Amino acid sequence: MSLTFSWVQKLTTNLTALVLLCQYGRVGTVTFAQSTYFTLFYESLVLAQRGGRVSMSMDQIVLRVFAQYVPVSDVNTYIHHFFPAIYPKICKFFVKAAVFGGDIDAEYVLNEYDKHVLGQTSYFKNCQEALTLSPTTYQQVLQVCATIATRPVITEGDYQVIEFLLRKLFGMLEIRAALLVLKQLFMMSTDSELRTRAQDVFKTIHPLYGYYE
Repeated sequence: MSLTFSWVQKLTTNLTALVLLCQYGRVGTVTFAQSTYFTLFYESLVLAQRGGRVSMSMDQIVLRVFAQYVPVSDVNTYIHHFFPAIYPKICKFFVKAAVFGGDIDAEYVLNEYDKHVLGQTSYFKNCQEALTLSPTTYQQVLQVCATIATRPVITEGDYQVIEFLLRKLFGMLEIRAALLVLKQLFMMSTDSELRTRAQDVFKTIHPLYGYYE
């Protein structure tokens, strides 16, 4: 379940609402009886406090506030830690199910892209979404772009995909970090067309590029 920060703000001006509700069962006029979410959330925390259990949540507010009180984890971190052998397969399952936030393998993305180009059923659109949600996937983005650009036959459509991925990546990074990523791409590939297009995309996202060279 997810509790958005904007909804928390409707209850109170800070995050103590969550703590108060779990301790006293009430915040203002909101009680457990009126909130299925808080009832289940409280029960989850109680079970986690008994030991041998972890309260699971994809809500960053929950993770930050309650990590000091009970074992809490997001799904991705939990699976990566306790099930490393099958973690890659689970990540692929998440991508297929359009559940994003886990790791994604560049080779898997490229395989799905090949299917997409051939008009076959693929999950490349989901892969694109997974690659463009967080800058932590920058290495996979660079590997995918560099690999596509060095294939024997490359079309304008391929370059459009590359530019889309780089545009999203550079847009998530402040200019100095983005510049380091651009330089890393240049070290990975000597393809002149890729370098030119990557630099053009970079300058579009960060027009003050020249001041940081």
